[in-house]
Amino acid sequence: MTTSLRAVLAVFLLLVCALFASAILDTWHRGFSWHDQQRLYQLTLLCAFTSAAAFLPALALPRSAFILLHTVFGFGLLSTFFAEFPVWAFKEWARYAGLFILAMVIAYSAKQAWFLKALLYVLAAAAFLNAFQFLIYYLMA
Repeated sequence: MTTSLRAVLAVFLLLVCALFASAILDTWHRGFSWHDQQRLYQLTLLCAFTSAAAFLPALALPRSAFILLHTVFGFGLLSTFFAEFPVWAFKEWARYAGLFILAMVIAYSAKQAWFLKALLYVLAAAAFLNAFQFLIYYLMA
C-alpha cells in the first residue's frame, strides 16, 4: 500500500473515531434515546472500519492463533442457530466480529505515531466533553 493511500485511510479512520466520540453529545438526534444513539454510532464506526479493512494488507497471524480465532467465531456462529432468538444472537455475534476487526485495524494504523497521538487527543476531547456535560446536567438538577 502506498504511503499516500495509507495516510488518507488513517485520516478517514480518525474522522470516524471523532464522529463516534461525538456520540456522547445527546443533542443531535432528538428522536433516539441515548442508548439507541450510541448503538447507531457504534454501527457506523464498525461499518466504516470493516470497509477500511478491505484496503489493508492481510493480517499475518500465527497459524495457531488463526485456527483459534476461526474456532471461537465458528462456535459463536453455530450457537446463534441454537439460540432462543437467533436474529438477535446473530446481530450480537456480528457486533463482536466487527469489534475484532476494529481492534485489528486500529492496531495496524497505530504503527504510525501521529495516528496514535491523534486518537489519544480524540479520546481526551471526548472524555472532557462527557465530564463537562455531566457537570452541566448536575448543576441543572
